Amino acid sequence: MTEKGRSELDDEERRFWEQRGPVILFSSFIALLCLYVVAIIGQDEARADNQNWQFLSSILLSVSSAIIVVLIVDFLFLRRTMRYLRRYIGDEFADKLKESGLSMHGIISVHDGMPRDKFRSYIRESSELLVLQTFIANMPNIEIDLRLFFENGGKARVLLLDPRSDLVAIRSRELTAVSERKFRAEIISNIMLLRHLGDENCEIHLYEASPAASIYMADKHLLVGHFLFKKHAVQGPIIEARDGHYKKEMIEHFENLWDNSTKLDNKLFE
Repeated sequence: MTEKGRSELDDEERRFWEQRGPVILFSSFIALLCLYVVAIIGQDEARADNQNWQFLSSILLSVSSAIIVVLIVDFLFLRRTMRYLRRYIGDEFADKLKESGLSMHGIISVHDGMPRDKFRSYIRESSELLVLQTFIANMPNIEIDLRLFFENGGKARVLLLDPRSDLVAIRSRELTAVSERKFRAEIISNIMLLRHLGDENCEIHLYEASPAASIYMADKHLLVGHFLFKKHAVQGPIIEARDGHYKKEMIEHFENLWDNSTKLDNKLFE
């Protein structure tokens, strides 16, 4: 079963217990109370040497005791099951994240690499896109989504490393598998494709500075990567944030770099 399928089953079970749990417990309590009352009456009758009531009273007390034991065991099992479900669907993680203080900064998750499907859906559903990269290594994976984004009137601001910068050679050596020549070619390829897809809705700036982090922001969804040795930014840990101090700092970093960058001269790439 897929992760999505398991999650849907968990949600369905949780909704069942949230809606029916109180009714089941209340009904069980009423039934137990009725049995208890009948058992007490049976005891009074048994004291009057009524053999039939004495037998019935013993049966009812046994049944009542058994139900009490079952309810206690079931309650403990139910609590254990619900704790597991909360842990499985992320509630416990969310609580720990809140306790750690990270949620105060707007961080909601740390992904092992770029969450491809989630990021693609963010692009398709957004109206504004910010990108900070040396070059967009995952461009082939998001080209269709970018096309839909621009066709729907989306506007993008993209910061790419100036292909003429000496920093190209430095980052190329860090990646080891990407030659300096290929690195520059990838940047130019990004520029050409973005101009083709976005036209006037895509504003491209070139920077010549240490980018510190890669940034992808589609409306309120922020995904931040790191320029690690021998890895593209999209291959390392990706921090996802919404609102909060962390997002504010990252947007400010983007805007500062944007203000100190150079607007693309289209004549250079005609």
